[in-house]
Amino acid sequence: DSICYTWLIRTLAENRQHVLAVGDTGTAKSVTVSRTLKFGMPEHFDAIFTGFSAQTSANMTQDIIDDKFDKRRQGKRDGLEFLMHGPPIGKYSVIFIDDI
Repeated sequence: DSICYTWLIRTLAENRQHVLAVGDTGTAKSVTVSRTLKFGMPEHFDAIFTGFSAQTSANMTQDIIDDKFDKRRQGKRDGLEFLMHGPPIGKYSVIFIDDI
């Protein structure tokens, strides 16, 4: 089963589709997803790993994700400079959130 799930996760991620892995406790969902993202993706994919708990806030999640992204100046809008956050140029980011 894990070979099928690995192929499915990789195919969906490469085609920029969202993936939600659900199932009973102890069925290796986290292991399968994290192993696929670490070792089974092309080099132009970067994986960001984070987990949720009862203490995780929206601001904490935003900070974790923003810290992993590059910050690039995008110019000015209405006289104010603004930054754009995103993966390094030429790469794609896949964010794995464990225990939603």
